[in-house]
Amino acid sequence: MKKLILAVIILFIGVNSYSQEFDLGVKGGINFSNIYGLEPLNLEYKEGIVVGVFAGIKFSDRIGLQVDALYSEQGAKFTDSGKFELTYLNVPVVLKYYLVDDQPLYIQVGPQVGILLKDDLRTVIDNTRIKAVGNDTDISAVMGMGYDFPYGIRIEGRFNLGITNVTDYQLESGRHKYISLTIGYSFL
Repeated sequence: MKKLILAVIILFIGVNSYSQEFDLGVKGGINFSNIYGLEPLNLEYKEGIVVGVFAGIKFSDRIGLQVDALYSEQGAKFTDSGKFELTYLNVPVVLKYYLVDDQPLYIQVGPQVGILLKDDLRTVIDNTRIKAVGNDTDISAVMGMGYDFPYGIRIEGRFNLGITNVTDYQLESGRHKYISLTIGYSFL
């Protein structure tokens, strides 16, 4: 992971001299998350916060790359009783495509790696207490849209779809699906 972060930093520094824009800032917002693949548990969407930093490069009028480091509360709510709470350090790397030259509306797509920081997975099924442990990493696909306002303000909406299971519990396993809505501020 340290090598990946170092490689991204070197990429940003090296490409910065050839790029039109370098971007650095903070963002925060809300997640609406659930777990798919565990339908028998009757899970519902759960709200959680997402906060972090981002860095980006705009290579041309239409193409850019952005890397985030985000503290993200995810999981799901049980309709009965129990907890399915997961907290991650998420690192998405998204390709940004601006829909019109020199205009602020863009779409984005890319992979995301999540490192589990905290988990609380427990419930009762058929009078049996169940406690599970979350997997250390989570891989997701990210797609979304955003808009860059004047004075460094931006809004983004992303849909994340899990590729890896969030837990290896013996009965069943599930994957993340969540929507993230954020507002950010770019310093540069």
